[in-house]
Amino acid sequence: MEMAAVIGVSKGGCPRRKHQWFELNTRIPIKSWAFQQPVFVCDWFLHRQGLFFLYQCYFSRHQVLDLGECVMKLKTLMAALAMTLLGQSLSAHDEDPAFEERVGQYLLAHPEIILQALEVLSAREAEANLAARIAQFPELFSVPAVLGMGSKEAPIRVVEFFDYKCVPCKAIHPKLKLFVEATPDVRIEMRQLPILSPGSERATRFALAVRHLAGEEAYTIAHELLWTHRGPYNTAVFAKMAQTLAMDLSEIEAAMRSDEVSEIIGTNRDIAIELEILGTPAFVTPTSLSFGQSDFDTLTQSWINQ
Repeated sequence: MEMAAVIGVSKGGCPRRKHQWFELNTRIPIKSWAFQQPVFVCDWFLHRQGLFFLYQCYFSRHQVLDLGECVMKLKTLMAALAMTLLGQSLSAHDEDPAFEERVGQYLLAHPEIILQALEVLSAREAEANLAARIAQFPELFSVPAVLGMGSKEAPIRVVEFFDYKCVPCKAIHPKLKLFVEATPDVRIEMRQLPILSPGSERATRFALAVRHLAGEEAYTIAHELLWTHRGPYNTAVFAKMAQTLAMDLSEIEAAMRSDEVSEIIGTNRDIAIELEILGTPAFVTPTSLSFGQSDFDTLTQSWINQ
């Protein structure tokens, strides 16, 4: 998955479709830390108690980035933030000179706390922003999906976006099944997100066409046939699956091209774009987005803790 760093300070992502990012393979030393990795320069927006800082680095594709100037601007911003926070603290203790001295000495002795504060504030901003974007799609959690694991009455709902060609998706499912069996309060619902190959979309269209023509029971069977299949998704494979389903392949193929099927796929892709889901498996709750590459125990515990 893509990650972003603002000159090595913030790892909070900025929406790729709202800002242009420019990649630099450059080592940037700032105090004791340096990054030998692609660095993405994007908007950095930080707020606290009505105080706003907007630090913008925009560069056209033909401009040369002056790293020294960029680092100097960042240091200047951090110094301004330190002075402002110090001023806020002092104003609350105007009658306590000893407190002023302690705060000033502490910041001078521990300047790294400014970076820590920036990271915490950036993380909080990112979490709030993500929750707001997820809230734009209440249908994700309002109606139980046909495909899924666990009771439809479970109070904790997790939506998994998957691709039929996704190897990690299939690899993690045995663990997920054991987890929901041991944790009845959690249900994992599955939504197709065909992004890996043309075969991914053909398989998704086949499954949704079966549902459109024959209902949810046949849809579940078709999904299992597609999920356990190894190899390409082509006409010969679909012909065998149609035979297993006792359905006419020509009717399925016509439904695969229907507007109804295209609309479902388009909706899932629109949600993925808005939430910046760039790979599968991706797991969405009302307040979080995580990926299958995460530590499994940490991933599932975060769902329970919500």
